[in-house]
Amino acid sequence: MDLQLIIGGAYSGKRKYVRDRYLNYHLISAYNHDSIDEALSINKPVVVLEGFEQWIQEELSRKGSKEIRDLFAGYLHELLKMEREENIQVYLLMLEIGRGIVPVEERDRKWRDITGWVQQDAQNLCESVYYSWHGLVKKMK
Repeated sequence: MDLQLIIGGAYSGKRKYVRDRYLNYHLISAYNHDSIDEALSINKPVVVLEGFEQWIQEELSRKGSKEIRDLFAGYLHELLKMEREENIQVYLLMLEIGRGIVPVEERDRKWRDITGWVQQDAQNLCESVYYSWHGLVKKMK
């Protein structure tokens, strides 16, 4: 198994890409108020995580940029370890935010920057990276 990242805009087909390949997967979603910690204790063949930008936003009031990036780097490494040791397929669905537009508010800029760094960290760890746009999914790595 190899850690896989699918990145794209809202409703761009990221989850559909997984759904078309697997009938049965376990979804851990920040949009459903799930905790990212739940992923580390799931023993299902396919685990899908989405809403990283929401989880990052939740940490902004408690931690600095480096602490948040380190926290999520730790999660990513744990997911990779879990995937290899337990033969689980993990998909990371990450939302493309910003598209080069710099937010006016400092907090929004910080959130966008940290989210981008976490996405870069995920890309570095993932064996396969896909970009989803209007339902079209293209392999980038």
